Parts: sequence; C-alpha cells; structure tokens
Amino acid sequence: MKIIITGAAGFIGSNLSKALINRGHNVIGIDNFDPYCPIGSRDRNLASFIENENFDYAFGQHSGVIDLNKDKLKERMWFISCTTSIV
Repeated sequence: MKIIITGAAGFIGSNLSKALINRGHNVIGIDNFDPYCPIGSRDRNLASFIENENFDYAFGQHSGVIDLNKDKLKERMWFISCTTSIV
C-alpha cells in the first residue's frame, strides 16, 4: 500500500513510518522541519529508515498534500503533523 504521512520527522510520524515500512508498505514522508523541533531529534527519528527503498521524503508544508493525492497514486494519508510545543 502507498501511504503519505505528514510530520514524518516527528516522534509519532517517524514511528508510524517505520512500522508501516517494516510491514512492507511504501511511505512518502512529508515534514517542514519546524524550527521548534531540534534538528538532532529529527535526524535521529528518520535515521533508521531514511535510506529504505520503500521510503521517499518530501520537505515542505502539508498544504500541498491535497495536490499529491489527486494523482491517485496514494492509497492512504495520515496527517500526524503538529507543532512540537503548545506552551
């Protein structure tokens, strides 16, 4: 199954991406690398699967995801993106 995940570099999005990849799904991860999220944690979150052939990464805002879905190549979309701090 082809799946888009927004917020793929975050804690929840990266764990969801990894689990889906390990189950044989093709994942397109989207993240804008929000400046509130420390760079080191984003890199660590992606490190275990960034080179996996079943993972593609797109840097940017999830507002463009609607256009990505129009081509009907994706079968599922998970909107996991959010700010890292609500304080």
